[in-house]
Amino acid sequence: MTKEEAASSAKAIYLQAAALAGKEVAPDSPDRLAGIVQEGFEKMHGDESRRREAVGNLLKLLGAVIESPMEPDDKYHETNVDAGQEKTCPVYPFD
Repeated sequence: MTKEEAASSAKAIYLQAAALAGKEVAPDSPDRLAGIVQEGFEKMHGDESRRREAVGNLLKLLGAVIESPMEPDDKYHETNVDAGQEKTCPVYPFD
């Protein structure tokens, strides 16, 4: 899997999780998450033995994003992604 594929998958999961929560996502918010995933992908250095851990940590990060306080417009924004990262990190590979 390429880092672009990993980022695209993470964005899709994020959008689905937000939909399940009954909320919308601001346009730049998924790209902020994709950037975090792409940076993390680089840190993995092809270490397939830690891939499951990385996926689990991505889901923890997404959970924290979904649970973060909403902006006044009731959408998830980049600030929600940042808040989720601050709450869950440092975790491999998304320090």
